[in-house]
Amino acid sequence: MGMPITIAIADPGGWGEGLQAAFDELHRIDAVFSPFRPESQIGRINSGLLELDQADPEVKAVLELCRLYQIRCQGYFSVWLGGRLDPSGLVKGWALERAAQILLSAGARNLLVDGAGDILALGEAEPGRPWRVGVRHPREPARTVRVIAAHNLAVATSGTYERGAHIVEPNTGLAAEHWVSLTVTGPDMVEADVLATAACAMGPTGLDFLNTVPGYDGFGIDRELRAHWTAGFEHRLAPARSGADV
Repeated sequence: MGMPITIAIADPGGWGEGLQAAFDELHRIDAVFSPFRPESQIGRINSGLLELDQADPEVKAVLELCRLYQIRCQGYFSVWLGGRLDPSGLVKGWALERAAQILLSAGARNLLVDGAGDILALGEAEPGRPWRVGVRHPREPARTVRVIAAHNLAVATSGTYERGAHIVEPNTGLAAEHWVSLTVTGPDMVEADVLATAACAMGPTGLDFLNTVPGYDGFGIDRELRAHWTAGFEHRLAPARSGADV
């Protein structure tokens, strides 16, 4: 889907076969779900060559999950915009989770999967030390504004700083531009990914919504570069390392 994928495994040993299997699965998912591929099932649905009821069971199951999240997120998460189907807001997190499960099945216990800044961190980076996940400054790519201590944690970010105003507020059809960056942390990669998109689309009330979701927290930066966060977000932060974090 046009995004870089990075996988880090902190366990000793050779992981060539496991990594190959994980990336094979990511390529397979891309071939099925990418809205940018005319031959994918999503591409064929959008072009009218495939009816929804004729799609593969896997596609139907993912779209049903999208429908349930649309209800849960009060309509602010939608895969149908402008008459086109694009489930990327859920499939990205779902694909990262599938890749991680393949590596867990291969015996890995301490790993990090990063898909264009959406991260699933399992186990530890080193014995006794969680993974450190930085929240990037939206205007200064080399600068980190917060560092999250991630142990069995998903971190998903939506906003306008990377791809412009690509998130649409479903009720109005207008671009959602209140947040230049909105990061969600929580135990499940799919849910964190969806919640980041929905909360970004909600605008100023997005963090209020996240405060109602047990186990999930958010950190947002608005257009004036002011930072806002949910009640529990500070508990996710890693201790500062002298000279390491800005």
